[in-house]
Amino acid sequence: MLKRNGIGGASIALIFVVLCMVIFTTISFVFALSQDAMIKNEVESVVAYYEADTLAEAVLANILASPATPGNVMDVEISSRFDIGLGAEVVYFTIPITDMSELYVAVAIDGVDYTVLSWRIYPTGYWEADEGINIFQGFDDILGDEW
Repeated sequence: MLKRNGIGGASIALIFVVLCMVIFTTISFVFALSQDAMIKNEVESVVAYYEADTLAEAVLANILASPATPGNVMDVEISSRFDIGLGAEVVYFTIPITDMSELYVAVAIDGVDYTVLSWRIYPTGYWEADEGINIFQGFDDILGDEW
């Protein structure tokens, strides 16, 4: 008569361990891919901001170098108004960063001195509020009147 050595239990344990390793490897791989895509988007956003910031610095330098405020510098439209409270001309312009945001710059110029009033990122996309929320009201909503 042949005697069994319990190989069946060891095989099942080995299959379970290999299956767990495959599942955890797949989960790790999917997580790494999603993190990679998120990091790439973040890098593109930061690069776009600094490109807009560099352009804004160049536009501001051109505005400060010219005696009169031009209407358009480096393809950026410049607007200005005199602020009585500040006693200076306020120059402002926007530079697009992405399709959903722009860099807004406002500078008060008083002769050779200037003060940066605003250097901010503003969203340009349209925000639409979610008007409804579905709250579970009981099984009557799911099953109808037959319940």
